[in-house]
Amino acid sequence: MDVHVVNIRNDVRVFSTFEKALDFVSKHNNKVGRVAQFNAVDKEMFDEMMEEHLGNIWADSAVYEQWREDKLQELALEEDDLLEYTDTIFIHTVEVE
Repeated sequence: MDVHVVNIRNDVRVFSTFEKALDFVSKHNNKVGRVAQFNAVDKEMFDEMMEEHLGNIWADSAVYEQWREDKLQELALEEDDLLEYTDTIFIHTVEVE
């Protein structure tokens, strides 16, 4: 009999079917992808805001902050997700007797 093991940091999950493991991994890895997408555009927007501040120390960062909130909402992410969903996870199939 095979079981399907997924390791997230120090948390090990065991699934009786590959489909259940795949469903769990797919949801997690989808969110990892959205976090990576957010981080890429966030860095670009932050750099633009910093450039603006260098030219004008009185420039307001409110536009950037609002954009950031809107982008998180658009990608269905929360601030905590940015720290939690950093690593892609994999399924390991283990034969047990």
